[in-house]
Amino acid sequence: MACSISIKIQYPGLKDRMKMDIATMSLLAKCVTWFFPEYRFQWMVSEFSKSCCGADFLQEARNSVTTAVNFKHNNRIKVPKVFQVCFHHFMKLQVFIYMD
Repeated sequence: MACSISIKIQYPGLKDRMKMDIATMSLLAKCVTWFFPEYRFQWMVSEFSKSCCGADFLQEARNSVTTAVNFKHNNRIKVPKVFQVCFHHFMKLQVFIYMD
């Protein structure tokens, strides 16, 4: 039986870095709009801000379980099983195992 494993790790300080990146993107979007009023990118920053905080692995795991339940009778769609392990206060690990 073959299996593939995918591991996701959330590094310490990631959320703080993301906040800084979003603030930088917002400033740059405002500068572009100031120089070129026809270009408005603030909506993109707002959307990125909502979606990037998808660094919430617990919510991602819940979404994965919901998806698996929704498609359990569809054998064309395979949703990986999620195992969550916490090795450190700041580090989260998520393992996807695909079994053939």
